[in-house]
Amino acid sequence: MSEALKKRINILTDYQLLQFFHEFSQEIINKMEASPEEILDGIPVRWKSDNLLGSIGTISEETFEEKLSSEEAVAVAQTILNYWSEDPELAPLLEQALSQYKDQKLGMPPLIEIGMALSMVILASAKVRIKWKNFELEKGRILEGLLGDTISKTEQILADKLSVSKTDGAIKILFMAANPKETTRLRIDKEMREIDHGIRLAKHRDLFMLKYKPAVQIEDIRRELLYEEPNIVHFSGHSGIKGIIVEDQSGNAVKVNPEGLSTLFKILADKIICVLLNSCFSESQARAINKHIPYVIGMRENISDEAAIEFSIGFYDSLAASNPLTGKMIERAFELGRNAIQLKSLPKYLVPVLYAKGKVK
Repeated sequence: MSEALKKRINILTDYQLLQFFHEFSQEIINKMEASPEEILDGIPVRWKSDNLLGSIGTISEETFEEKLSSEEAVAVAQTILNYWSEDPELAPLLEQALSQYKDQKLGMPPLIEIGMALSMVILASAKVRIKWKNFELEKGRILEGLLGDTISKTEQILADKLSVSKTDGAIKILFMAANPKETTRLRIDKEMREIDHGIRLAKHRDLFMLKYKPAVQIEDIRRELLYEEPNIVHFSGHSGIKGIIVEDQSGNAVKVNPEGLSTLFKILADKIICVLLNSCFSESQARAINKHIPYVIGMRENISDEAAIEFSIGFYDSLAASNPLTGKMIERAFELGRNAIQLKSLPKYLVPVLYAKGKVK
């Protein structure tokens, strides 16, 4: 039955697919008896702050509508409908709904419709015990059986598409650096030169812009983020468990308040996909920023200047070879950055750590 259903789904036009997905999702929701209290009590803890639920919950906002094109919405809907066609309980309902489907105008824009449908299905699926027709589904049955790995598939689609959509074509990298007078000398100029050289040699070099801000001060961080509107933010220098270190007006070391820096990224998160803190002991800061930025890299402990530079070279060599820039490509670039340290037989190649939407890589 599933193959026949998939063929019927695949012949729908994109508009019809979005429309049908919305209508069928509503039918599923209507068959579930769940009070708001029961739904909220049943939501897994990780979803209460999860980027997927947060994104879907705000899909009706204009900003999210801009981030998810109709083509991307179709991909999400088709993935879920194809999965549902393999479910023994849902397949008969899906077949019946397809037979009765009639093309008609949507009440709202398709992207808002699909977002609301996804949001309601996910929320309703979390009910502790759901009554559906003449039988009961045990706790988690809808979550595990109805959606199953579709949740992770949908999450990856949305994560990738949201990352790509922030770039608007060209990908801008803002490289900020600080090496105050009383701190150990770092070869920041070499790191910058190697990154620039690697991008210039890359297959997709025309898609990247590299902006450099040396001797950065606290005010410069805010000003550069506002002026450049980067997609990738790179900091090179020193840091400690209490925050990254920049310069004051006299060139002396001063720490940036960790909570303040995290809040700054929250406010200016619109176009930023990835933050790389290429400085020792920056993991805690990376973890805090990851609450607002999808991909953040920090260092678990101290790392040599040579190893830090090799990580940057491997990371940006990989990114500049990627088109489009997706979450998977960032994760691959992170692994190749680690591998670049390992290839040179340098110690601590596992010191770099990636926080990807709250998960540690």
